[in-house]
Amino acid sequence: MDQNVVYLIIYLCFLSIIKKDIEERIIPNKYCIFLLILGLILGEIDSNISKKILGACVYASPFMLIYGYGSDFLGKECLGFGDVKLAFSIGSLIGFQGLYQVLVYLNLTFIGATIFSILYYILKKEKIKEIALGPFLILAYIYQSVDGFYV
Repeated sequence: MDQNVVYLIIYLCFLSIIKKDIEERIIPNKYCIFLLILGLILGEIDSNISKKILGACVYASPFMLIYGYGSDFLGKECLGFGDVKLAFSIGSLIGFQGLYQVLVYLNLTFIGATIFSILYYILKKEKIKEIALGPFLILAYIYQSVDGFYV
């Protein structure tokens, strides 16, 4: 299968996730599982499935920590488990290439969400009670893949 067709399928799946996460604050399991399987298949084709599995674990780890311990410190849920699963799936698409790439990805995600929140507050004059993090996870992946970061 042509690589462009694979990326088209990935981006269509991303669009569905963004729409669902913004409207309902839910990231469906079927999309996360599909992206995970696709990442592992691509890893098998490229003969680096171990890097894909490690990438899935490393990219999801910070979100798992926030999900698990953030509610203990703040007294409320600060991250949904769908975001953790999406980070796991995106990690399987990316694969592990080093901690620097992981840190850049995390920074792009959280800085993007912070800038959005600030702009929303300035323009609407109201605070956001909760933000859909899925679109920012996806935008960080797209930015880095377009930038040639994962090539």
